[in-house]
Amino acid sequence: LTRANEELTSKLGTHREDQADIFEYLNGELAKKTDEIVHLEEKRQELLEANANLVADYEQKLIAQREQAGMDKEGMEQQISELTTALEELHEFQQRKEELERENAETKATL
Repeated sequence: LTRANEELTSKLGTHREDQADIFEYLNGELAKKTDEIVHLEEKRQELLEANANLVADYEQKLIAQREQAGMDKEGMEQQISELTTALEELHEFQQRKEELERENAETKATL
């Protein structure tokens, strides 16, 4: 009976040593995984911030392009208006010139 007790005590000691080794290993693995999670969370935060910056830059560029397009459109509309007015004035000038030439020809013919 004493001998059986000694064997069981020996086995219990071995199991406790194995258990301590297993806990030490698992705690080490847990620490590694915790460090990896912290690193990945930091990387995720960096990527979120970089993405937010890219989105903000893109939106600013888009707004600037829209404003530029609006100014270009307004400038072109103004230029079209000015050219249309100039064309109308030229047309009126040509009509008046033709009238004056006709009058001049008639005056010459009567002299």
